[in-house]
Amino acid sequence: MPDIGVYPTVTTRFVTGAEPIRVQASVERDPTFGTDIYASMRADFGTFELSFYVSTQLAARQSMVFHGDAGFIEVAAPFNAGGYDHHRVTLHDRDHAQAQVFRFPGTQQYRLQAQNFARAARGEDAPVFTLEDSVKNQKLIDAIYREGEKDGWEPV
Repeated sequence: MPDIGVYPTVTTRFVTGAEPIRVQASVERDPTFGTDIYASMRADFGTFELSFYVSTQLAARQSMVFHGDAGFIEVAAPFNAGGYDHHRVTLHDRDHAQAQVFRFPGTQQYRLQAQNFARAARGEDAPVFTLEDSVKNQKLIDAIYREGEKDGWEPV
């Protein structure tokens, strides 16, 4: 969770501007080291839900899908574009009758992140993920771990 689970949690919070209320989760740990090797979770944000699974043991793949009443947005390889799939965002209408595909060849997300940080450090206007955002995300991950040890809903 601390390595790859932060991506879907941060992305959902960033895209929606919302915070989760409670979570349900299942966490599988390595019997020798105790580290998590698989986690699946569902977070209740009040007006929508986030669900995902992450694993260090399954075949590598990344995708995110944002569902809405008018359609859905599918993001291929949102965190390591080029490593797991092509740089692509697809907008689908409700009935799958139309899709718009946007490609971003050569995108290097980590380079862009470092460049954005450098702009912010120079005092330029650049969006940053604040310490407060990091604390809120860690609260969600901690709730996932707590819930992974029991059944039911865990408040965030």
